[in-house]
Amino acid sequence: MRIRINALVVAVFLLCGALSMAHAQELFGTITGTVTDPSGAAIPGATVTVTNNDTKRTVTVVTGSDGIYYARDLEPGRYSVRVEISGFTTREFPDVILLLGKTLRVDAALQLPGVAESVSVVAGSPLIDLTATTRGHNIPAEEFEVLPKGRSFQSLAFTAPSVNSGEIEGGLQVNGASAGENNFTVDGVSVNSQIHGNQRQDAVFEYLQEVQVKTTGISAEYGGALGGVISAVTKSGGDQFKGSVYNFFSGSSLLTSHNNVGPRLQIDSVTQNAAQILQDNDQTYTRNEPGFSLGGPVLRNHLYFFGSASPRFERQTRNYELTSGGSGSIDRKRNLWSTFGKLTYQATRNLRINASTLYTSDDSTGKLVAWDADAANLSTLTPENIAARNKLGWEVPQLNFSGTADYTLNGTTLLSFRLGIMRDDYKDTGIDTSQTYEYATSSIGLAGVPAQFQQASGFSNLPRTQFSDHDLTKRTFYDLDVTKSFRGVGVHNVKVGTGFLRATNDVRVAYPNNGYVTVFWNQAFTSNVTGITDRGTYGYYTIDDVGTIGKTSGDIWHIYAQDTWAVTPQLTLNLGVRTENEKIPTFRPDIQKYAIRFGWREKLAPRLGLAYDVKGDGRIIPLAGYAGSDAAQFQELARTKPLDERVRLLPGSSRPQLRRNGNRPGHQADVAGRLQRRRGVSAVVQHGCRRELRPHQPDSHDRGPWRGRERRRGVHLRQPG
Repeated sequence: MRIRINALVVAVFLLCGALSMAHAQELFGTITGTVTDPSGAAIPGATVTVTNNDTKRTVTVVTGSDGIYYARDLEPGRYSVRVEISGFTTREFPDVILLLGKTLRVDAALQLPGVAESVSVVAGSPLIDLTATTRGHNIPAEEFEVLPKGRSFQSLAFTAPSVNSGEIEGGLQVNGASAGENNFTVDGVSVNSQIHGNQRQDAVFEYLQEVQVKTTGISAEYGGALGGVISAVTKSGGDQFKGSVYNFFSGSSLLTSHNNVGPRLQIDSVTQNAAQILQDNDQTYTRNEPGFSLGGPVLRNHLYFFGSASPRFERQTRNYELTSGGSGSIDRKRNLWSTFGKLTYQATRNLRINASTLYTSDDSTGKLVAWDADAANLSTLTPENIAARNKLGWEVPQLNFSGTADYTLNGTTLLSFRLGIMRDDYKDTGIDTSQTYEYATSSIGLAGVPAQFQQASGFSNLPRTQFSDHDLTKRTFYDLDVTKSFRGVGVHNVKVGTGFLRATNDVRVAYPNNGYVTVFWNQAFTSNVTGITDRGTYGYYTIDDVGTIGKTSGDIWHIYAQDTWAVTPQLTLNLGVRTENEKIPTFRPDIQKYAIRFGWREKLAPRLGLAYDVKGDGRIIPLAGYAGSDAAQFQELARTKPLDERVRLLPGSSRPQLRRNGNRPGHQADVAGRLQRRRGVSAVVQHGCRRELRPHQPDSHDRGPWRGRERRRGVHLRQPG
């Protein structure tokens, strides 16, 4: 029989969690405040100039009739804030630390002109977002440059509270969630795998400005990650040219103990009832990572650039003594590229556009294997195995694009547009694509069979090898948001938005030449459809083509509304709601287009938060929050189609080939039964208290100058998809 499982449409592959988490991740922060005169009355029309101390780029805003100003969508970093108006002294805050996703309040009480025309405030520069109910951990570049870490941004996640390493859970574990329930973003674009949910694309620190680890209290603007959200924001160019050149090197020449080759426990291959500890010899390994970064102006005050390249070259040789006699070696060559570019265009005073792209690739040739025989450096590989493994490898090209446009309609209204694309492909290389055949029965001594085809049962000319010709996933999203600030029983900062995301998978993972052949010499075949038994002169054979082939996509829309409401100068409420509409395709759209649908009412998720500044000085702030999320996630990825069984007889048959096409009974129900929807009623209930231990000490960590505690309660409900 010939079994062919080609995904006409790649079956329901989309992780709903990956879909919903991909929307609108944070890229900026906000500085706001009130400008008053000596009597405490609001001063309208005051000019507030916010300058990035690193890039020297400036943003200028004017206070409204209520004396309030808003400098929105500022990149994380250190800023100076200068407030001035005719008839009053100028007031300046030279070192305001703005972190990703934070809103800092910088109030300025101006004085009448006197001896001093300008007042510089140092000790009173604000450090803490007094309105935040989100539990997060921010690490700016000036800090992660001196921290012990790996080479990619996700390695910093372990510096945050409630983040642990769990091998069984897939790596990074936040609040007990598995790795596939977290979301990783670079410039707002999710770099998670659409197939498994794990983090896929790396970003090195030389082009990063800040890394944020958000664990609970996510606002309505952001889709619900059942774990955490780990965000990386890239650097931008400014009015000054800045850059760096570097090289990282590691290798066997720097190691003193067997080059990281540890001892192994080897079971006696003959008796199978004894074991010994073996230490294999040193092996050759080198790793070089040269790179550079450069940023600056293209057109001063308008157009800026930043670029970086960081290739990595790894070479490793492993030597083997062979049980069959002789020796051999496998050489692994691995080249990884990380190339980043960004343009920032200040078109007008009110319009700013950012566009960035990150290209990474991982190309490897030579597949190493462990030693597995009864002596040091001894292997059961054959010379043919070693020759084949020196050719095996893979290619993983990945491309991330992010674009933003922010337009300030007036001093209190901001219109923002976001788009993002993530392409992630995987290809196997070096595979022998010759036709594979194997014998289910012996052909030795069978009359008429040429000598070169006479082999014992179990013979195979090549091992069965399924390979990936391509496995391309693509995620594209668009978001539109409007932010409006106004007074009305306190001060409201309302944000509403909508967005669309499409996730696509185009895949071909199959055996070469449309399948492997199994020969049944001198045997007859009985069809389980017609009941007919027949054979050819020499028997019959089957062709088995079990693969995943096809293309499909799923869509999701979202809308949200949230209000950061400063009821009083000390009490802030964060109120929001988010909902989504999601459609998951079937593997047989000709029968049924969608397998699962989530309507707007099914994915309704409220978000509530409270922060209270007890003494009004930002030093003791009790907080509480509730975040309901409805993120659906597939427990098993099914990328299949109904069976197509074919049988061919060896030459000499009196009957034509037998063929059966059709659906396997109950196949669609079986797949649907293996897909489960997981609704995080995931009420994350948190409470705590922030207390400043040392006043006016800059610290970018939420956990640094604060003490806090939080309690979570959650229930996961399951129902068939």
